[in-house]
Amino acid sequence: MKSFSRYSMAEAIGNTLYLVRGLPGSGKSTYAKTLVPTGAHFEADQYFMKGQKYDFDPTKLKDAHAECLARTHRAMKSGNYKAVAVSNTFTMKWEMQPYIDLAKSL
Repeated sequence: MKSFSRYSMAEAIGNTLYLVRGLPGSGKSTYAKTLVPTGAHFEADQYFMKGQKYDFDPTKLKDAHAECLARTHRAMKSGNYKAVAVSNTFTMKWEMQPYIDLAKSL
């Protein structure tokens, strides 16, 4: 059985941020996409996609997470989405904290 957690925060601008966390291969991306079928979905792995090819570079992981957070911020601030989902492993609470702070700040 696959396991992950979900955090949801409704915000003043009328959108919801879902944080989907779990082990690699646990179905986070698939689940996140079902949460926001007409919303936005982001994950750090998207940074490593080159066309249809996944080209992971561990030296760029910090950049990947920074871009994921920035894209989430832009999507939430735009008001174009009722829901935004982020699916990352988020193994530690401090990894989720920037997203929690973002949701609280809007």
